[in-house]
Amino acid sequence: MLENLNQLAQEAKQKSDNYDKNEFVFSDKFKSTFRKLLPNYNIKFYNYTSVVTTSTNLLIIVPNQWFVIASFFNNYISALKTYKNKVNELGISKETIKQIREDEIIDHGTEAKITAAISENNDLSRFNQFLTDYDWWYGSKTIDRGDYFVSAILNLASVIHNSQSYIADLAYSLSEHQDLVKILEDDYNSLRSNSINETYTTILENKILRTIIFDSFKFILNKYGEDKVLMNHEIKDTKIEDRKYKGFSLNSYFGFETLLGLFDKEQTIDGLKSSGTPRFIEEKIKVLGNENSYFTTQWNGADNGRGLSLENFNRLLSHVSNNKLKIVKKDSIYELLEKSSLNEISSLTKPENIIYYGSPGTGKSYKVEQTLKDLDQKYYERITFHPEFDNSSFVGGYRPVSERINHKDEDNKDFIENVVNYKFVPQAFTNIYERAWNDRRNQYYLAIEEINRGNCAEIFGDIFQLLDRNSNYTVSPSNELRHYLESKLGKNHDGIKNGLKLPTNLSLLATMNTSDQSLFPMDSAFKRRWDWEYIPICYDKNEANKSSNYFVKIDETNSFNWIEFIKAVNQKIKGNRNLGPDKCIGNYFIKPEENEISLKEFVNKAVFYLWNDVFKDEDQADSIFKEGMHYEDFFPIETKGKELILEILKTNDFKGVLKPETE
Repeated sequence: MLENLNQLAQEAKQKSDNYDKNEFVFSDKFKSTFRKLLPNYNIKFYNYTSVVTTSTNLLIIVPNQWFVIASFFNNYISALKTYKNKVNELGISKETIKQIREDEIIDHGTEAKITAAISENNDLSRFNQFLTDYDWWYGSKTIDRGDYFVSAILNLASVIHNSQSYIADLAYSLSEHQDLVKILEDDYNSLRSNSINETYTTILENKILRTIIFDSFKFILNKYGEDKVLMNHEIKDTKIEDRKYKGFSLNSYFGFETLLGLFDKEQTIDGLKSSGTPRFIEEKIKVLGNENSYFTTQWNGADNGRGLSLENFNRLLSHVSNNKLKIVKKDSIYELLEKSSLNEISSLTKPENIIYYGSPGTGKSYKVEQTLKDLDQKYYERITFHPEFDNSSFVGGYRPVSERINHKDEDNKDFIENVVNYKFVPQAFTNIYERAWNDRRNQYYLAIEEINRGNCAEIFGDIFQLLDRNSNYTVSPSNELRHYLESKLGKNHDGIKNGLKLPTNLSLLATMNTSDQSLFPMDSAFKRRWDWEYIPICYDKNEANKSSNYFVKIDETNSFNWIEFIKAVNQKIKGNRNLGPDKCIGNYFIKPEENEISLKEFVNKAVFYLWNDVFKDEDQADSIFKEGMHYEDFFPIETKGKELILEILKTNDFKGVLKPETE
C-alpha cells in the first residue's frame, strides 16, 4: 500500500514548525546504537554538537538539533523510498521521468506498465500523482536523481539549503534504522516532558547592558572555572592609542573582537580610554593569572552581526552552563536567569535511614543522585563528612555575624555601622529538619557522603536516638537550637514542643566506602538504626553497565578494556587475606567523558590507588607491582609509565585485558 505523501509531509512539517530548537543532549544508548548501526559514519559526539569527518577528510559540524529535525521526517521519507523503489522496479527511464514531469502527463506505454503492476485504485492514483505532480509531495528535483528527496525535506523543515542540507542526509540514513529513530524519539520526548516544569531564577539584574554582561562573566568564571569558560581563547599583542597590552578573544563566540585587555600593571580610568571613550570597565579582574585584566565595554544589544553582541554572549552562557543560563531584558532591566527543570513537588515516601556501601567507584553516590536529581534543591541538603566535621558543623552553633546597623548622628543624619554579633547559625541538619516540619506534604532528604570519614558519635551526638523510627524518642535540644526552632516553627509546634523528633517526611541517605571503614568505627547502636544496601561491582557487558564500554588508551595503537582490567586486579586483591574485597576497584573509579580513559588519568588515579592504598606494603607475590617498583617510576607517563603498564599487564597474566596488538 502506498501512503499519502502529502499528508505525511504536512505531519512532518507541523512537527518541525512546533520544534522549540532547544539544546539537546544525546543519550549514551543513542550514541552507541548509532555507531553500531551506521559504522561508516566517522562521527564524534559532543554535548550539543557532533563532528562528522567525510571520506575526503572534510569536517561537518552538526548541531544535535539537526538529528531531531531529521527524525521528524522518518515516516515521510520511508514512504518516499517506497515510491522510488516502485519506479525502479518498473524500469522507468530517466528520460521518461523528466518528460512526465515536464508534460505533467504519463505516456501510454508507461501508463500501461504502471496499470499492470499496481491494481489498487488508491495506490495507482497516488503513484501517478507522484510522477506528475511534484508539488503534491513537495518535491523539486526529478526522482531519477539520487538526491531527489533533499529539497523536499529542507523546504518542509524551513531551513537554509546550502548550510543545512545535511539534515536531509541524516533523515535518509535514520529512516533505514527504525530502532535508532525510536531511541531518538524517546530521548526527545523525555526532554520535552522534563521541560514542562522548567522555571527560571533571577541571579543578577542591572539596567546597563555592559554591566550585566560583566557581572555575568564574573559569575560563570567563579561557578564553572577558567578551563570551561575560556576554552579555545586567543591572545595577541595590540594597543589602546600608544599603550600596549595583550588582547584576549574568544573567536568561536565573538570573532576577533577583544573581550579582555591583559595589562602589565594596574590602569587608571584614562588609561582605559581611547579618544576619550572608555574601552574597558574600570574594575579589574584576575584572568589566566593576570591580576590587571579589564573587561570590554563595547557591547550592543542588537543582533547586527557584530561579535560583541548580547546574542553571542548568550551563546557563551548557554554552552558553558549546558543551556541553563541566559540574559533577557524585561522592561528596562536586564536579568541573568538560571533555568531549573526540577520537580516542583517531592512525592511522599516511606521514611528511611539507609547507607549505601561498597568498594570505591561502585556507584554509591549515583544511587543517592538518582533519588535527588529531579528535585528542587529546597527538598534536600547534601553534605560530606570528614575528620574535622563536628556537631556544630552538622547542627549549627553560635558564630560571628556581621550586621549593618542604621544610626543617626548628632545632626540627625543617617549613617550605617558594621557591627559583629554572635548568633545561632543553622547547618544542614537543622535546615532540613525545619523545612520538613514546615511542609508535611513533600518528602525531604538529608544526604551524607562518606559518612564513615567523620566521627559519627561526635557529629550526631544525642540526635542519633532519633534515627530509631519505631520509637517515640525525643531529644532535648540545646537552648540556642530550641530558641532558633521556636522562632521558625512556633513554641507549640510538634517539631519542638516536646523536644526534637524526626518528621515522617524526612529521610536520611548516606554513602560509605568499605575501604575507609577504619577511619572512625561506628558503634553497634548507631549501625542498627540504619538500613544497609551493598552496591556490588558489576562486570556485565551490556548497555545498562556504561563502564563496560570504557577502555584505557595506552597510545595510538594499544589499549585495553577497563572492565577486564578491574576484574583481573580485583581477583588478585580478593585472593590476598590482608586486603580482601573492601580494597577492590569499582566500575566508576574513573569516569571518562567519552569512554576513553587516558594513560595519564589511569596512572594518576588507578595506579596511584593500587600502589598507595592497596599493594604498597604487600609482598611481591601478593602484588601486581614487581619488587623495587615505586610509584615515581611511572613518570614521565608517556614513556616510563607506558612501559610499566604494559609490563604489569603481561607479567600478571591478565588474560583478556590486553588487545592482540599489544601482546
